[in-house]
Amino acid sequence: MLAALRSAGLARIDGTFRLAAEWSERQNTISLLEASVTTRDVGGVFLAGEVAKAGKALYSTDPAEAQAALSGLTIRFVTASIRDSGLRDLLAASIIKPDNDDPGERLAVLARIVAQTAFGTLYPSDDAGAVGAALKRFIAEGLKSIDVTVQAKTQPGIDLIDLLDSGGNLPDVLQRLRIDVEVN
Repeated sequence: MLAALRSAGLARIDGTFRLAAEWSERQNTISLLEASVTTRDVGGVFLAGEVAKAGKALYSTDPAEAQAALSGLTIRFVTASIRDSGLRDLLAASIIKPDNDDPGERLAVLARIVAQTAFGTLYPSDDAGAVGAALKRFIAEGLKSIDVTVQAKTQPGIDLIDLLDSGGNLPDVLQRLRIDVEVN
């Protein structure tokens, strides 16, 4: 990503990084309040979410106990938000090289590529079409923000091990998730 930004002409990035999370021993949850990177020139990416089954053993000094607790974690939801103030144009200019130098055409091509990639990746999900369409609209229409929330359909959530080791089981994992998208 940094190489693409550099090749698009962005020589310097002024920005901030923020990480805020809290653990509730009583509820056995970790709430990711915010993990974000924001820049003045291109925009920002924000993540939030909640992890369940995060008991005290997760913080054990015994490596085996901590590892066992880590493998038992479940993800309830993750929300990713993108705020654009120039990133889309920079990426379109560095990735898409149409015959004419029309910025609108570059954005339209980028929008189609991103939408098709999202749909192909998420295809087994019932929400794949909506996600692809929202991403296409976000890019092609020059909208300023998009929020994508991925949530487990059942409690306590999706096992972290299933997500990390989905490999050939990705279609099954995607069927157990609900994906909501909001474009502004």
